[in-house]
Amino acid sequence: MRAWWCLALVLAALAASGRALDAQVVHGVVLYAEDDTPVAFAVVRLLAADGRVVATEFTTGEGRFQVTVPDAGTYALHVEHTSAYSMVDGPLELGTDFNTFVTFHLRARPIELEGFEVTASPNEWRLQSAGFYERERDGLGYFLDPTDLARRPLVRSSDVFRGVPGVQMVQSSTAGVPSFPLMSFALRGQFWTEGNGSGSPPCFPRVYVDGQLVELGGRSSPPAQSFDHLVPAQDLVGVEVYRSPAEMPAQFGGLTECGVILLWTRAAR
Repeated sequence: MRAWWCLALVLAALAASGRALDAQVVHGVVLYAEDDTPVAFAVVRLLAADGRVVATEFTTGEGRFQVTVPDAGTYALHVEHTSAYSMVDGPLELGTDFNTFVTFHLRARPIELEGFEVTASPNEWRLQSAGFYERERDGLGYFLDPTDLARRPLVRSSDVFRGVPGVQMVQSSTAGVPSFPLMSFALRGQFWTEGNGSGSPPCFPRVYVDGQLVELGGRSSPPAQSFDHLVPAQDLVGVEVYRSPAEMPAQFGGLTECGVILLWTRAAR
């Protein structure tokens, strides 16, 4: 009797082993449709004809998966991932005597973001595109951004230079030139005197408005008009002051030795 039971167990094990060897395996890969990159950790479900989930697997980091089919029949494969639209392939007539390879191309799902508020103003975007903040990060020159200008009560454009180290204003009655800012370094060693305008002429800075040269500057090119007439104070959104050749950006300094002033307005000219 004991020998008969042992024989029965061996036969049952062989039968089970035969069925396992005959079971079909569905191999596959899940890719994004846009660029064929693999979709990792996508859920792959094998569905029976009545919609029951027969097996569930996850894709690997390379987007690959394999699902064992328990019995021959009609099935479908359902694939989903949070980053893409789900997809179903079927009906599939699957047996137990051969394997199948399936490729899924999932369309990426747009990422939905909660509402947020953009705090950057159009003026800040203008300065960003003009390279204002990049030059400010370089640490050269003196900068006034929209926030700085809002803190200063400006009646005239020249009011921005109040308290700016290394800059002083020349009044219209001095040296026969309009009211204009001068860099202190450019006055060193000069015999020109503010009281009577005698001696060497002042060294006037070069001035750009929205990237356009409006005053050449230097000793031989005195300004044709007062600085306050170049730009209305209320239009200013950014000011850059370069007080010595060591500070001047190459694209704006050129050969000038008298300093450079960059003015940025609400609307480019």
